[in-house]
Amino acid sequence: MRGRANLALFAGRKGECMKAALYEGVRTVRLVDRPVPVAGPGEAVLQIQYCGICGTDMHVYFEGLLPPGIVLGHENVGTVAEVGPGVEGFQVGDRVVAGPPGPCGRCYQCLHGRPSICIDGFEHTNGLRRDGGMAEYMLVRDAEQMLFLIPDELSFEDAVLVDTMATAYRGIIQSAFRLGDNIVVSGAGPIGLSAIQFLRIGGARHITALEIVDARKELARELGADLVLDPTEHGDRLSERIMALHGGVGADVVVESAGVPRSFELCLTLARAGGQVLNLGVTEQTAAVAPAFIVRRELDIKSSLGYGGGGGGQVSVLSVERQVQYKRVAVRHHPPKRPRGEGFPQARHGQNADQGGGGPSNRVVRRGRTGPPEPGRKPAIRRASRRSCGGQGFVLETSSKRERRGGPS
Repeated sequence: MRGRANLALFAGRKGECMKAALYEGVRTVRLVDRPVPVAGPGEAVLQIQYCGICGTDMHVYFEGLLPPGIVLGHENVGTVAEVGPGVEGFQVGDRVVAGPPGPCGRCYQCLHGRPSICIDGFEHTNGLRRDGGMAEYMLVRDAEQMLFLIPDELSFEDAVLVDTMATAYRGIIQSAFRLGDNIVVSGAGPIGLSAIQFLRIGGARHITALEIVDARKELARELGADLVLDPTEHGDRLSERIMALHGGVGADVVVESAGVPRSFELCLTLARAGGQVLNLGVTEQTAAVAPAFIVRRELDIKSSLGYGGGGGGQVSVLSVERQVQYKRVAVRHHPPKRPRGEGFPQARHGQNADQGGGGPSNRVVRRGRTGPPEPGRKPAIRRASRRSCGGQGFVLETSSKRERRGGPS
C-alpha cells in the first residue's frame, strides 16, 4: 500500500541539517552536515533508505574519475519526503527507486529516442554531477521522469538493485540475442549475474559463464549458467573450448561484463563470425584490438549505457513474479549506523559480510542514515572542521589492512 506521511513533520526539518558523505578526492570521503534539501517545482525530496556502491563510484573513489565536491551515489531507493508544486503521480510516503534523468527534449539524442546518451545526462544525474544518495535526504530534479514506484512485494534491499538489473536488461533487449542462441557471459559480477538470469528467461540454448572467483562461479551456476569456466585455468585454450562446444562456430552473442581490457579482448575471440559482442563492462584502460580481426569475421560490437524509459519498472515486475532474484546479486550490507569507510575497498575486494574476502559480489549496499559506530568496532575516522549548519564532519580513512600489506590498490 502506498504510504502517507505528515507533510508538517518534514516541513519542520527544513533549514535543519542531515548527514552526507562528501567526496573530496581520491580515497577521501568526508561525513559532513548539509542542509536538508527543499523541493522546488517538479522536484521531490527522498529520504534515502539504501544506496548502492556502483563500479562507477569505485572509479571515482580510487582513481578520481570525477572532480571532488560531490555527494556520490546514483543507485538509490527511499521514501518520498516532499513533493514540489506540479508533481503528479507521487505522494509523500511513496516507496520509490530514483532512476536516471529522463529526456531533456532538446538535444539530438533525446529527440531521436536515445535519452541514455543525452548530452546533459551526466549533468543531471544524482551522484555524478548533482548530489547523490550517500546522504539522509536527496533532491530529485525531475520527479515524474526519474522516480519509479516500488511494488509492495519488493523490499528496499531488493529494489536498490533495480539499477543493476535494469542496466543488464536494457543491454540484452538492445542486443542481437534471440531464442535458442548460444551465449557466453564474461564476468559474473552484479551485471553478469543479472544478464545470466534474463538470458535464461529469454530462452538461451546454452549459457557459458567465465569467472575467476569461486563464490561467483557457484552463483552463476545457481542463477542459470549451464557451464562455468575459469579463464585463468584454460588460458589460450579457452577459445578452442568454446568453439568446440558450439560445433566449431563459436557463440552467437558474447556479453562482456567484467569491465577489464583482457575480458573484452577475449570476448572478440569467442563470438562466431557474424556474431555479436555486447559490451556492458566499463573501463578507462585501453584494450589491444586488431581492427582487421573484427572486419574479417564481420563482428558486431554493441554497447549499452544505463537504462530508462520504464526499464526499472519492468525489472521490478519480473522480480515480483519470482522470475529473477535480486538478493543473490548483492551480498554485502553495511548496517545503518556505522560511519565507516571500508565500503569502497571491501567492494573492490569482493568481500562478503560474513567473509574476510572473495565474496560473491563487488557490490556494496548501505543504508542512507548515519550515526554512531557499531558497538565494539572502531571506525577509521578523524574529526574535521565544523560545518556551517553546525555539525561535526568526519574524514573516512579507508585504506584497509590488506592494502597496507601491499594488496591490490
